[in-house]
Amino acid sequence: HGYPMTFQEIQYPIDLVNYGPPRTPGLHLSNILRAMAIHTKVFKDTDDLDILIPNIDPLAVGKSGPLMRCIMGFAWENWMAANVLKQARFHPGEFFLDGIIGTPDCLEEDEKWLTLHEIKWTFKSSSPPFSHHLMWLYQGACYMKMVSHAYRTPISECRLIYHPCYVKGNYR
Repeated sequence: HGYPMTFQEIQYPIDLVNYGPPRTPGLHLSNILRAMAIHTKVFKDTDDLDILIPNIDPLAVGKSGPLMRCIMGFAWENWMAANVLKQARFHPGEFFLDGIIGTPDCLEEDEKWLTLHEIKWTFKSSSPPFSHHLMWLYQGACYMKMVSHAYRTPISECRLIYHPCYVKGNYR
């Protein structure tokens, strides 16, 4: 009965350089928030995706922790957009305010609200109050201001909904 079992690792190239809509060169809100998070020690690693993504061999992406977290975040965004937020515009484009560029995940308009949807895939614990996720709150507030300005809609007629996936649940 002894057929020898063999295993073979197959690596698939993952090209992150061309994922999503192109980004306009300039100061992006994500760069500002990242610098704040590193300075305040909210982020433990300092791997800059803007440097990692264009400089990595697509066959090596699967061995990079920061890039794999990035890919899982992209996958969660795509799944949410296709299955939950079907009425929203996924990756609605870039919004500009005061020389800063912002790219919200989804935008939805109806007769009452202009709704921003921010999709998060994270290793953070879900146990602390949501108000402890300061970088998310700063990002959301900035996007709200940018979008309300672009649409000439008062902030009181805008709302922001977060859709987090806490990969590790509510560990303490």
